[in-house]
Amino acid sequence: MLRRLSVLTTLLILAHGADLAQSTTIRVRDRAGTAVGSAEVELLSASTVMNSSVTDDKGVATIAPEPGVYRVRVTAPGFVVGLSESFNQTADVTGTTEVSLFPGSVLKGSVLDGEEKQVPGAELCLRLHDRGNYPPQAFGEDLFDDGAHCIETDERGQVVSDVLPLGEYDLAIEADGMVPRTLSMNLESGSAAQQWRLTRGGQIRGRLEDAQEEPVAGAAVRLRHREIEAEQQSATDEQGKFDIAGLAAGPWSVRIEPRNAAVLLRDGVIVREGAATDLGSLRLRPGLDIEGRVTDDNGEPLADVEITVRQAAGVRRPLRKVTTDDDGQFIAAGLGEETVNLYVNAPAGHASILVEEIDPPERDVEIELLPTGSVCGHVLTEEGNVAGGIVVTAVPVDLGPFERYANLISASTRQIDPESGQFCVDDVHSAEAVRISAKAAGYQSSSSSVDLAPGEEAGPVELTLKRGLALEGTVVDSGGQPLRDVAVRARDHAMVYTDGFGEFRLRGLQAGMNKVYAEHADHAATERDVMLPLGDDDSFVIELGAGGTIEGRVLRGNGEAVEGVPVALSTPDREQRTDRDGRFRFDNVPPGERTVTRKARNSYDDFEHRKVEVVAQETIEIEFNLGTVLEGQVLRGGVPTAGVSIVLAQPGDVGHYASGDYAVKRTFSDESGDYRLAGVRPGWGTVTLETPGQTVVRQLEIPTGDEPRRDLQLPHRLIRGVVIHAAEESGIPGASISVTLAASDGAPQSGSASSYSNSDESGGISYNLTTRATSRTQTDDGGNFEVYVDPLPETKVRAWAQSFRSNEVTVDPDSREAVRIDLFRDVQLIVILRDEQGQPARRTKVCVKRRSDDGTSSTNCQTGGTGEARFSLGEGRYKILASAAGFGAKVRDQELSYKEDGSAHTLELTLRPGAPLDLRLAGQPLESARVVSLSDAAGNDRTDLVGDGTVDAATGDRRWQTWTLEAGIWTVRVDPGDGELIVREVEVVPGAAIEVLLP
Repeated sequence: MLRRLSVLTTLLILAHGADLAQSTTIRVRDRAGTAVGSAEVELLSASTVMNSSVTDDKGVATIAPEPGVYRVRVTAPGFVVGLSESFNQTADVTGTTEVSLFPGSVLKGSVLDGEEKQVPGAELCLRLHDRGNYPPQAFGEDLFDDGAHCIETDERGQVVSDVLPLGEYDLAIEADGMVPRTLSMNLESGSAAQQWRLTRGGQIRGRLEDAQEEPVAGAAVRLRHREIEAEQQSATDEQGKFDIAGLAAGPWSVRIEPRNAAVLLRDGVIVREGAATDLGSLRLRPGLDIEGRVTDDNGEPLADVEITVRQAAGVRRPLRKVTTDDDGQFIAAGLGEETVNLYVNAPAGHASILVEEIDPPERDVEIELLPTGSVCGHVLTEEGNVAGGIVVTAVPVDLGPFERYANLISASTRQIDPESGQFCVDDVHSAEAVRISAKAAGYQSSSSSVDLAPGEEAGPVELTLKRGLALEGTVVDSGGQPLRDVAVRARDHAMVYTDGFGEFRLRGLQAGMNKVYAEHADHAATERDVMLPLGDDDSFVIELGAGGTIEGRVLRGNGEAVEGVPVALSTPDREQRTDRDGRFRFDNVPPGERTVTRKARNSYDDFEHRKVEVVAQETIEIEFNLGTVLEGQVLRGGVPTAGVSIVLAQPGDVGHYASGDYAVKRTFSDESGDYRLAGVRPGWGTVTLETPGQTVVRQLEIPTGDEPRRDLQLPHRLIRGVVIHAAEESGIPGASISVTLAASDGAPQSGSASSYSNSDESGGISYNLTTRATSRTQTDDGGNFEVYVDPLPETKVRAWAQSFRSNEVTVDPDSREAVRIDLFRDVQLIVILRDEQGQPARRTKVCVKRRSDDGTSSTNCQTGGTGEARFSLGEGRYKILASAAGFGAKVRDQELSYKEDGSAHTLELTLRPGAPLDLRLAGQPLESARVVSLSDAAGNDRTDLVGDGTVDAATGDRRWQTWTLEAGIWTVRVDPGDGELIVREVEVVPGAAIEVLLP
């Protein structure tokens, strides 16, 4: 009986084993390929743990699961939790899965207040720098779902994070009643416990009242720090008061947004630690309204839709931000008379739109939001598997006015079915073409386009991820020794790390030229170009040498250190925030010219560039000084002007305005024309003033002292005019108009100048670094323009338009007559010179001459060695003269007209050998002596080939040098000054210059 039971048990075991798959081998390695032993391995089906094991000293674990689709999760001390790609385990195949673990560490420490007391309930959020460069396995499970990993201190004020990948982080710390801190930190293996101290800040308070001095409740109050990335917001209470505490010291911008009145701006409001800044009573300012209603495509109202009102021209400054009520109604009040656009940020399920060119007041704006759709499909590898870390993105191909806001209307998903690869991207804006793209580490991206109707589902889209080309290489130091743990990546690809032999393998690269980056903590980063695929005998080696160090401080004008200021380094891109001593430091910077940028809230608002030359094993010191607050008024003819964008660019060297060493600050004038501009320093700079219709650039000297003041003068003499297409007698829309203004007394001069224009989601900014004072505008649809100028005796007005030649006229500012500026089409001419064997001519000279109807002429000449000359000319008839050393000149008359496709006129000329003539009129010729004509053998007049006459200092003879003439008989006619012509036939033979003695 016992024996029979044993046989039955064996049969049952065998029968159960028949349902099991072959064993799955899991190999666990670190990022350099070294085996990781004693790692806990869990086999997951969806999120359920089906089996587990532990790796041996070779980093191997074996599990025998039932057939199915699985993923592997691996946990090991000192590493971020690792996840494998999904795999399909069958009953007849032995599976092998590899999991790479990324080294990590925990952040631990405590938060203290100014009295060294522990702060419970403080929130700490970490954001990893350059997250896109890390491989998917660096993030474990849901570490950075919302872009940050956030934790709270316990009742003892202490905190311990999950295991996070090593690297540079921004750490933001907030607690009730405390000044938030944002600092940069480097999370290293085995990092010690830290202490972070929070301080109690200052406050800003005030009272909002209407024209009858009654309180205004419910107005939004938004504060933004001008030096560090810090914001606060509140609202006025029933007494119209606001009181916002916990503010960091330094300058703040205050923006008050009443629902039914104009926005109030106060910039450069100084807050001091532990003190209150009282703005007093602020008076409501009325304005024009835009009212309307937002509905869906069925006419149902949409609540809580956010609408941003922006200027339609110029910097497109945001003027108001409002939301719809429960009935879909909105009102944007307190606007000026300028034309505006409405940017409608639609809620989920609806498409955002732009409503253009509304002229306040307008009280019947109907906005219909169409529903978004979905795009579904499958994404698999060529082998039919589901790759790990897939991201599928859907973006309309033609974004139109939303081009700069692509990130706001693109949709993506990481929810990919691990078995089938099925996906659905929801909330996709409809378009005739929506591009669907899938990316995954180690694979080339795959994309397809579909049509998507509002509210519909498009697809199925079938995307196939193909394994890209692989690049294997080695990284060594300057002595040729292999380097371990070097981070290597290609553009738009996750990084990999070298193993103990300095070797790496990048996957998923494209054929052709690729740029490869390599970084190591103890060496200077470098980049290399490599053409793929490599030849069979080619190897790829990257050498990392020593770098230099850039360090410095950020200080206020009074010498105080400023913590939390973002400082960025270009090539390689790095960014960090200053510490409590205002310090920053970049180690192992590659030698060469680098740009260091001190930022404020964002790079388009308040920043400072500094170009430096980095030398290996040397340290460069940089000090950024945030300066003081400049106050004043913007005036036009003595009248305060509101809503003017003010951008001050101050170069480090006023003698070299394009050096790359400069600071930029921006603000706006308020309803009284007043402005406060934080962060200026004494000395000269360029101020750019933008109104809806005009940009004014002037030099401005900032005075010394703790409270500098300068009023900013806008030109006030009005000139009207029109820009005309000369050939068609029609106005040219969108032509650029530029007027030179009066120079500032005592301003420095520089031959270099730079102009910049940037824009982001918060609006645009234009700034200039120049010593030229100018006023600029554009023509309207009819080619008409209005521009304000200074009261000078005369003013030069220049006009330019795309595909036209510029033109300049001089006008009297006191004249009431309209100015007319004619523009001619711009045409391109290419002259190609070859010899009789078809080879490009060398040492060429090409001239084009044009004679105007008024008898004046102009000549444009080019010399070169490529056998080709290019000219940009106005429409008209030209005489073209072309020659090369040792070859006779060619002369052509040609009519040049504009080609609608923008292509150039091409003239190909074959040159033949020749020689120049040296004409000498002996004796003491009269001043009026001249060459009357020069004719070739066919009788064609070629007098254009004769140069200006000169007098021989030794003999007094009059001499004329011709261009090189083709071989043959030439006839020369010379008037010695008495009207009696001297006629001489000369045979030109190729070679040296031929002297012709006259008479």
